[in-house]
Amino acid sequence: VGYDNRTVVLTAGLIGAIFVLLCDNIARIAFSPYEIATGIVISIIGAPFFIYLLFKRRRGRLYD
Repeated sequence: VGYDNRTVVLTAGLIGAIFVLLCDNIARIAFSPYEIATGIVISIIGAPFFIYLLFKRRRGRLYD
């Protein structure tokens, strides 16, 4: 979205809210008679993505 902090903060907040709502729906629907915590679904999806970002950032750079 660019380098302007106003748009970055607004976009990150909007995408974060949509992500939490999506994870909440998955937590309620995936195991229909039961409910699991939304944080569990967020961590299951978010942890591999975070690890991917860590390795993507370091690839191709030797001394930074």
